[in-house]
Amino acid sequence: MGLFGLTLARIDGQSMEPGLPSGSFALFQKRRRYQKGDTVLVQHPRLGRIVKEVAARTERGFLLKGTSPASPSTATLGLVPGKALLGTKIWAVAPKSEPPHPTSRPRPAIERETKDTFSHEH
Repeated sequence: MGLFGLTLARIDGQSMEPGLPSGSFALFQKRRRYQKGDTVLVQHPRLGRIVKEVAARTERGFLLKGTSPASPSTATLGLVPGKALLGTKIWAVAPKSEPPHPTSRPRPAIERETKDTFSHEH
């Protein structure tokens, strides 16, 4: 966690597209409360540091979801405790899109991994 409870994360993966395409940078701020619809940075117990949307809040924790069919299901992500939520997105910038090179091959439709990974800048 950085200064003022802020964390900058680079998005690597397709599970939050179209809102947060791979290569985006997002700034997250620690909150006391999170609600349905918040885009959050999570320290997931099995998947590591990921970004997802809060699907629901229960007495025991939070259910999460991605915004793309490429994301693992809510059932796969499971219930995460509130202490696993590291912050809610307060700002993001997407990478500049460039037209594909005429000789480039299309990317496969299936991701190699089912989780998003992040690199942090301090």
